[in-house]
Amino acid sequence: MKTSSEILTTRYGGIIPVVQEMIKRGIPELIDSHLEVEFKRKHNSKYKFSDMFISWIAAALCGATRIDHVTGLRKDLEVIPDLNVPSHDTVGRMMKILSDKIKVQDRKMNYQVNDNYYDDNISLNRLLVQVTKQMGILNEKDEYILDVDCTFIDTRCFGAMSMKDKDGPGFYPMICLIGNLPVFIEMRNGNSIADFRIKETIESCLDLLDEAGIKIKKVRTDG
Repeated sequence: MKTSSEILTTRYGGIIPVVQEMIKRGIPELIDSHLEVEFKRKHNSKYKFSDMFISWIAAALCGATRIDHVTGLRKDLEVIPDLNVPSHDTVGRMMKILSDKIKVQDRKMNYQVNDNYYDDNISLNRLLVQVTKQMGILNEKDEYILDVDCTFIDTRCFGAMSMKDKDGPGFYPMICLIGNLPVFIEMRNGNSIADFRIKETIESCLDLLDEAGIKIKKVRTDG
C-alpha cells in the first residue's frame, strides 16, 4: 500500500492525475483486452501490456527519450498508485513482441527503382483509435475532418535512411490526424517521398475509424 507521504516524495507528482485518469477511464483494461488475445502471453506474466504502455507514457512525460531512461525514473514512478513499472529490458522486450514485420515496396523515380520500407501495424493503430475514443476525445455523434501529412524525424539510429541530395538520415512517417490528435501512423523510412502509399494509408485509417463508429466528412492532404 502506497501512502500519501510516499507520493509526495516523487519529483514528478504532476504525472499522478494523468495516470489516474487513464485508469479511471478503463484504458488498462482496453489495452489488455485488445492485445492479450492477439499476442498471447503466459498467464503468470508479472507485467501486462497496459503496465508497459502506461509506464512508458509516464516516463516519456517525465522526460524519458530512450527506453533505458525508465531505469532512472523507476523509483519516482513506482510511488504512483496502481502503476506497475517494468524494467527497461521488459519494456523493450514487450515492445518487440508488438512490433510488426517491416514491409518493402518498390518505387520508380527518376528512371530508378528504389526499395521503400514501411510498417502500418494495423493492430496498434486500431488500439490507438479505440483508446482515443475511450478517453472521450472522439465520439460517434460528430463528424470530423481528417488531415493527412508526413513529418520527417531526423535521426542517426540504426536502420535510418535518406534520400540522395535531400534530408539527412531519418524516418518519414505519414500521420493521420483529427484536430491535433493522431489516429493513424504509418512509419516509413527516410528515403520515401511524401505521396508514397498515401491512398493505402488513408483507406486503412478510414476503415479503422469506420470500425469504431467515427464519421469522417472530409479528408485534407497536400499530396
